[in-house]
Parts: sequence; C-alpha cells; structure tokens
Amino acid sequence: MERRPEGKSSLENRLRKEAERRRATITPDRIRGALPSEDLQDAFSAIRADTMSLFNVAVLRKQQTVLELRERGIASEKLLKSAPTLNIGGGIDVEYPLCIGARKIHLVDPILKMEPSVFNLLRQKISRISKGQFAESSGTFTFLFDFGHGKEEVTVVADPRAYVKVGTEIGDVERFTPLEAPGALIAFQGPDPSSDRDVLEKLASGGIVLSNRMPGSFFSEFLDSKTDLRETYSELPPGERRRLLSEFYSSKGFESFILDCFGDEEGQTLLRKR
Repeated sequence: MERRPEGKSSLENRLRKEAERRRATITPDRIRGALPSEDLQDAFSAIRADTMSLFNVAVLRKQQTVLELRERGIASEKLLKSAPTLNIGGGIDVEYPLCIGARKIHLVDPILKMEPSVFNLLRQKISRISKGQFAESSGTFTFLFDFGHGKEEVTVVADPRAYVKVGTEIGDVERFTPLEAPGALIAFQGPDPSSDRDVLEKLASGGIVLSNRMPGSFFSEFLDSKTDLRETYSELPPGERRRLLSEFYSSKGFESFILDCFGDEEGQTLLRKR
C-alpha cells in the first residue's frame, strides 16, 4: 500500500478538524438570526472561495466571518447603504459583500477584463441572485434584494482595474482610483488592502477593512517603529502581539477587532476607521 507523506496527512487532519469545528458553529438558527431574509440566506449558502482548500475550509471561514460581523454590528449600515464596498481581487465573489450588507458593490479585479468568460459567469450569478430580474449597462448590474426590510436596489460594478499603490508596474491594466470615499475594503486571498494607501486614506469614517491577511504596509511601518522588537516580535505571546498591533492601528486612526472566527490566525484583520 502506498503511504502518503506524513506532512500531507497531518495537514489534512488539521484542516478536517478545522472544518468540523467551523461547520459546528454555522447552525440554522444562527443563520436565520443573523440573515433575516430569504435573499440573504440564499446568498449565504452560495458563498464560494476561489482559493483551493480541503474540506471547504475557505468557504466556512467566509461564512463564519459574515455571521459574526453581522451579529456584532461592527459594519455601519448607513455606509453599507450609501458608500461603495470594494471587494478587492475577489473575482466574481458578489455573495460575500452582499451577505455583509453592501448595496453598492465594486468588484475590483483585472481578471474581469483578462478573462471574458469570468464576466459571463458574473452575469449568471447576478441572474440567479435576482431571479432573472436585473438591468445591465457598461459592466454595471442593478437589481433588487431583500436585506430584511423589503426589497432595496443593489448595484454591482465589474471593475477590471488593479488595486495597487502608485508607481507599481501593472502593464496595460489601469490602476484603480475611487471616485468617492469607500465605506468598506474587503479582500480574501486578494491584494493587501493597505497596499494602496491613497485608497485606504479615502476610506470613510466608520468604514471597515476586512481581510484574511495582515495589512503589509502597516505591519512594515509598525516594525520600523519598534526597532527593539524587530528580532523578538515573533517570539512574543499571541495576545501581546495583538495588543501591540492594536495600539499601532489606533495611532493610525483605526479601531481593531478580533473575531472569534479568526481563532489563532494572526493574519486575519478587521479594522474600523474612526
């Protein structure tokens, strides 16, 4: 009998246990409580992740994040209604921001231009979500969706520009520049939300930054400000590292939140701009 490498087997066991643990928290009662409409619940069940992960762990992480974010009321309902939510590098992942409560969704990803078939898949998604009742014009979709208080208008913009800092070489792809202050920056295995500090600085007061990775430019700045910790930071207890980072985020005008679903993964980020 062929034996699998021990490392692979160990990883599979760890991911299997993580999936079981996460799935156990996503109960029907909890879903109904946090997502008070059939539209929201349908979108929640359709959340997917382009990231390859065994046992559906990536999707479960997204779903847990949605539930806890809504249960704790961290995102501003007013901003989710009035300001754009940027889903950065997420392809056609429209259900994730929808479930968080976004009404003005900008899918910012060059793949929407590079791969025409991807745009067609987005159109199919919008058709399914809206039950075929949507308008489309120049890459913008409009449809009605019930967030729990009756049908509201939602716009989804397929934006094929790149979310990168000024001066980054991006070939013939245009750099993303928002026309108005965003109310949320969301990324899942996408670009670092802090990589374009110009956009981050335009984030509206009360707006959130949600990512499953640490904001790299912030972290580099943090380490530069803590030269005495540069060599020993990784050896500090997790709680102490989070405390130091929270203090740094606060100095930059952000409140830092740790969701239960983040577990021990320190790369997970949720910030709210003061």
